[in-house]
Amino acid sequence: MNIKKAIIISLLTPILSTAQSNFRLNQTEFFTVSVSIDPSSSIKEQGLDYVAEIEYAGNIYAKIGFEQFSAIYGGYNDIHGAFGINFTSGYFEKIRYYTGVRMGNVYRGSQGAFRTIYGLESGIDYEVKDDITLGLRSTLDKRIDQEIFGWEPESKFSGFIRICYKWKYNNHH
Repeated sequence: MNIKKAIIISLLTPILSTAQSNFRLNQTEFFTVSVSIDPSSSIKEQGLDYVAEIEYAGNIYAKIGFEQFSAIYGGYNDIHGAFGINFTSGYFEKIRYYTGVRMGNVYRGSQGAFRTIYGLESGIDYEVKDDITLGLRSTLDKRIDQEIFGWEPESKFSGFIRICYKWKYNNHH
């Protein structure tokens, strides 16, 4: 997939979802703990590319997490954060749409070096139970860590399947 297509997909996810009933900014506050895998990369490289994150969500969201993928050349570990805007639709707010910016620090173990990544993310989550959501998430990152191996930095598109444990935030005193 080329970069232009990936950017368009990342930015259009919330816009295309306006066909859903009552598309609006999310008003419910909650926290999530999630685990995601990139099935395409995991199959291609014959190893598990996984992400774990903790997140606050309301009208906006903010999260911190880490990704680990030891199967690729030099290994890959990152610590990242993201923030952006949340939307929902439907009477019971079962569907969440989000899009934002992200930044992280990548450690490539075999070389013992850190580099920065930055990019965009978007996703959609569906609430299967009050406290469990399943979702799809995409990221488009500028990968400066490629310099560690003497390669040109490049933009990388990734797609993830995620499961979240969700709990509502009650601000009642």
